Amino acid sequence: MTNGRQHPRQRREEPKGVLTKPRPVWFVTLMAFVLPGSGQVFNGAPARGVIFQFGIVLGAFISYELTTPDISPLGRMAGGLLVYVFSIVDANGIAKLRVKAWERIEAGQPPRPRKSMATAAAVEGRPGGERKKGGSSTSGGKRRPPGDDAAKSEDATGA
Repeated sequence: MTNGRQHPRQRREEPKGVLTKPRPVWFVTLMAFVLPGSGQVFNGAPARGVIFQFGIVLGAFISYELTTPDISPLGRMAGGLLVYVFSIVDANGIAKLRVKAWERIEAGQPPRPRKSMATAAAVEGRPGGERKKGGSSTSGGKRRPPGDDAAKSEDATGA
């Protein structure tokens, strides 16, 4: 008998909402410059925008309290200004990624490109995209850590 609840392992794939075209990169960057945190809001991450706003205030307060009064007011709030610049750069970068993903979706491709065999091989340090080999017959298909001589000793003893 079911009571309207699903088993935790039987999750339904539900759409996360209607896909809307992202805002232009220049607009998001301009809004992030005019009002800190608003670039993140326009990118669809309002919590991230609030975190950046809080970080700006906190950074300005901390740097203001840690500096001496003979430093200019702008210099005393350098911590907040640093977070402000990071928020602009973050909003710009995320907007670029969203636009690229939207273009890929419109072209009928997945939002993120898949790794090619050559890229995966380069990441793993294998030359030229050759495939990983499975376990050897002497090790019974089990992977052994590098430098483990157990497989060599089995071959030598004939086991």
